[in-house]
Amino acid sequence: MARAHFLGLLASLFFLALPLVGLLGCGEDLPTFPATPRDLGIECISDEPAPTTDGGGLMSDGGPARDGGGLMSDGGPAADGGGAPTDGGTGGARAALGSGCATGQVCLLGHCYAGCANDDACTAGEQCTHGVCVTRTTPRPDMGPPDLGVIDPCADVICSGGTYCYPRTGTCVECRTSDDCGAATPVCDVAYGVCRSFVPAQCAPCKLDVDCRGAIGTFETRCLQRDTPLERVCVARCASDGSCPQGTACDATTSDCLPLITSCTTFFAAWQRRDCSADEECAPLGSTTDDFLFPGTCRANVCSAPCGMTGSALECVDPAQSCDGTFCVP
Repeated sequence: MARAHFLGLLASLFFLALPLVGLLGCGEDLPTFPATPRDLGIECISDEPAPTTDGGGLMSDGGPARDGGGLMSDGGPAADGGGAPTDGGTGGARAALGSGCATGQVCLLGHCYAGCANDDACTAGEQCTHGVCVTRTTPRPDMGPPDLGVIDPCADVICSGGTYCYPRTGTCVECRTSDDCGAATPVCDVAYGVCRSFVPAQCAPCKLDVDCRGAIGTFETRCLQRDTPLERVCVARCASDGSCPQGTACDATTSDCLPLITSCTTFFAAWQRRDCSADEECAPLGSTTDDFLFPGTCRANVCSAPCGMTGSALECVDPAQSCDGTFCVP
């Protein structure tokens, strides 16, 4: 009898030791378990006035009363697992400081959440809503660097050998003003940053007002510095009746005669029939089709004027030229 009892006790110890042996045999491969989920009970109670009840387990808005411990007042479990009203009532639903939350947290629907003033205080997957960080439901705003405004293309450019940085492109050019030019080519064509000889004509590059006198028939003239487009050119002044040289129109703001189409630089390049290999060579340096680059201006390797610069769609400024439908050609 005693022997049988001893053998039974030994067998029990053997079966109890088997799990321990198995765990030791696994080495570091011990089983792991998921983290304990958030307690579905109430973590906090809002410091805001609690909604009133009618004494029968119902809130004044018709929702079930909350007992502050995750149970309804009738002893049943809360329908939403958090003791919150199930009918959409506002009791406890607003973000507010609450008893039971750490400093900086707010109590929302019985749980503690990180407080925030904007999305910057939340993680990438969260958004700030009513003062708390909650799961994001809308696209996150652009988090790129702040807009620095207009960037100066010449800020980091160093030009050498008597050249200067051109402000629209950040490239080095021969001149910025006529003071940078020599006696042989005394005028800076500011639109290109190139020194040229002066030619008395409408829209020709110039240095001083005196350069332009008598250059455009009987019209009064001046040497006009323009920023948009960037050019310094001879222009006629509007006559008393508002008339201007052919191909230009009176600007009511400045009383200057300016080209009807394109820039003064393109106007003059076409008048000179300047050689070119690309449209860009007939427009101010750095121009695009969004401003002063007229597509097709370099036609058969010659800068050409668009038709219509006289105000009539099919007419040309130069009477020796005719309109081919788009441009004036010899």
